[in-house]
Amino acid sequence: MADTCIECDVVIVGSGFAGSLIAKELSQKPIDTPNGKRRLNVVILEAGPGVQPNINGYMRSFYKASAKVPESPYPPALASAPSALAAGRPTSLMTSASNWNKPELAYLDQEGSTLPFKSTYERLAGGTSHWMGLTPRLVPNDFRMNEQYKLPFPNWPISYETLMPWYEKAEAELGVSGDVADHSFAGLTFSPGYAFPMPRIPPSLFDQHVNETLSNLTDDETKSLEFLGTAAPVTSLTVRSQPAARNSQPYKNRRACAGNTSCIPICPIQAKYDPTITLNEATNSGAKLMDRTVASEILVDANNRVSGNQLHHVQGRGGSEDGKWLHQGQDIHHCREWHRDAAALAHVKKSAEPQRRRQFERHGRMQPDGPPPISLLGAAAGAGIPYRGPLVTSAIGDLCDGPFRAQRAAFRISLGNEAWSATVGGSGGDPHVTTLDLSTG
Repeated sequence: MADTCIECDVVIVGSGFAGSLIAKELSQKPIDTPNGKRRLNVVILEAGPGVQPNINGYMRSFYKASAKVPESPYPPALASAPSALAAGRPTSLMTSASNWNKPELAYLDQEGSTLPFKSTYERLAGGTSHWMGLTPRLVPNDFRMNEQYKLPFPNWPISYETLMPWYEKAEAELGVSGDVADHSFAGLTFSPGYAFPMPRIPPSLFDQHVNETLSNLTDDETKSLEFLGTAAPVTSLTVRSQPAARNSQPYKNRRACAGNTSCIPICPIQAKYDPTITLNEATNSGAKLMDRTVASEILVDANNRVSGNQLHHVQGRGGSEDGKWLHQGQDIHHCREWHRDAAALAHVKKSAEPQRRRQFERHGRMQPDGPPPISLLGAAAGAGIPYRGPLVTSAIGDLCDGPFRAQRAAFRISLGNEAWSATVGGSGGDPHVTTLDLSTG
């Protein structure tokens, strides 16, 4: 055991959404001690580098990157293989047709699949700095699939109604723009008088075009969709604004969305929420962020209760050089955010509860029976002018629930505003490149 021992009340593994939110809440929470009240001593472990004081460096990396992939703005620099970095990360450029099933090259262990899962995981704020920003709620029947549709798995132990006030609290923290009237479908309800923190993001020209087209479809054109068994004909489906954690007006000292269409990988004006915002609030409240710190093992005591973590501080490209132990007292509550790295810790500690290990293994892999996102692109007649607004402003959500769920999965159709750019070179592009492709065929 290394000589260094760090005492704390709470240790959180990972600084993503859950980790940052927990750190903020707990770092502001006073506790009673024999010497009076004090705040909890919170430590956050993050394998990646610390958060920069502003996004200027990230933006420079993004502008200079030849491939505008989701990882391009963020450190470390894109590498040919995860093994080249002390705290390796997968990138979409690392995964190719020749190496997707080689974990030493592609980072993830992918089995039983014919198509690679091109992960876009960063070691920065838990890897959630480059998300789309969409925040739709689950619908009530998601919590009671066994009861409602007789499917062979148990209902959730909680209900949508139980989560409703927590949805509202989360939407206030992130800053969600939305419209309650738009989302009173599929059984969704809201607390009396509730309104989203900000008005909805206005629908794009493409959203309006799709909505108008849907309203003019005939029964013959949608006859093949009768299996859905929806309450209303498919021709009555509506394009609705999508709740999103991006500002439609100034909110919490952040500017309103300017429609830069680069939500992934980075919002250049920080109108979109990401966990670095809450992480900064947590550290301003006294939480300590230990960056470049890899939790390598979960320690348990004689009663098989978590007692601490073994840490390694990553320096440069040389690997784990400075071993440290993180210790907590027996009467201290232990918080942790479980994600891909923490799942690996459960594997390392063989005495960890077996079912927990199996669940993490399943969560940490791309499963062939998992819910896949499917992208469809095509040329549309009419004025569907792209690049107006963020990447997604609206969706068709009515198919999130219905009698068909006894036989088929529910689905949401998000409408993209980036036109052909997602297909240029297979890795993203920009209007200039798209225009060249259009003119040259």
